[in-house]
Amino acid sequence: MNVDDLLSRARSQLAAAGADSPRLDAELLMAHVLGVGRERLIGRSRDAITGDQCAAFEGLVARRVRHEPVAYLLGRREFYGLELAVDARVLVPRPETEHLVEVVLAALKEGGLPVGWGLDLGTGSGAVAIAIAHHCRAARLIASDVSRSALAVARANVGAHALGDRIHLVVADALDGIAPGLAFIASNPPYVGEDEREGMMRDVVLHEPECALFSGRDGTVLLERLVDQAPAWLQPAGLLAVECAPWQAESLVARASAWGRCEIARDLAGRPRIVVVRRRA
Repeated sequence: MNVDDLLSRARSQLAAAGADSPRLDAELLMAHVLGVGRERLIGRSRDAITGDQCAAFEGLVARRVRHEPVAYLLGRREFYGLELAVDARVLVPRPETEHLVEVVLAALKEGGLPVGWGLDLGTGSGAVAIAIAHHCRAARLIASDVSRSALAVARANVGAHALGDRIHLVVADALDGIAPGLAFIASNPPYVGEDEREGMMRDVVLHEPECALFSGRDGTVLLERLVDQAPAWLQPAGLLAVECAPWQAESLVARASAWGRCEIARDLAGRPRIVVVRRRA
């Protein structure tokens, strides 16, 4: 069989399984097996492939039919222009979380933050910490996670980007065990409610780590804990930037307004996405 034959069959299988983008998924998997960029497939549509390549491709398609995320199948995901290794131990980094990085980088570049270490709380793959450190050479970060297996992935990514001298990885449950005096806290914590589980994409609910997704019945348990604890860990004028669901933003602002100046950053769709709080002196 040639490349085009296999792609056609894979598209049909993925469409029947309910994949949102069967053509794209099939082409990404084929490009991965052949070791080429997706754009190179057009010129290779009639090429025959080896038995080993065929078996590898069909194995990946079978996993995708079972709703395993493409990022896990490829073993990588781009985030803020950087390639990261990802697997089932960590949440797949989302484009929405790039806004969290932008908020922190803007604050660092504008000045006004106190001098000291920042914290990426719930680092997962290390995406946020790595993006901040890569784009701001002055930044030093603690990257924490409650999951030791997630930190193993983050450690590999930090090493791959040669940032081990500026990112310190620690096991921690929220802010417990983290030294106070932070210049900023950035976090994409779990904020999905258990009540939302049945309506979620099967890719997510079947394969991504639950501890990185769910936080109580309405998804606010860790968010509220973080907002309440943050002022004791931040220096005066220190920054808290936390990702949340659009409907959660206003209640978090009301909660944080007792100790800081608040604003809400919106995502590309105009939805409230990042709650930003500057601690008052």
